Amino acid sequence: MRLKTAILAGASINNYDWLKAELELCYVIICADSGLRHAKAVGIIPDIIIGDFDSVNEELLNLYKGII
Repeated sequence: MRLKTAILAGASINNYDWLKAELELCYVIICADSGLRHAKAVGIIPDIIIGDFDSVNEELLNLYKGII
């Protein structure tokens, strides 16, 4: 059995429907810095958040502060 892991990073994403479908197959979701905005866009809570968070606004960080 393979575990599927996703790492969301700061990138341009045009199709959140595709991303949400892929994330539903994942056992572990990691967000790096501004990848948090993609997590919010698809309504998921990541398992791990990493980075220096210089590209993330404070409001978004506060949504996920229990994970950091």
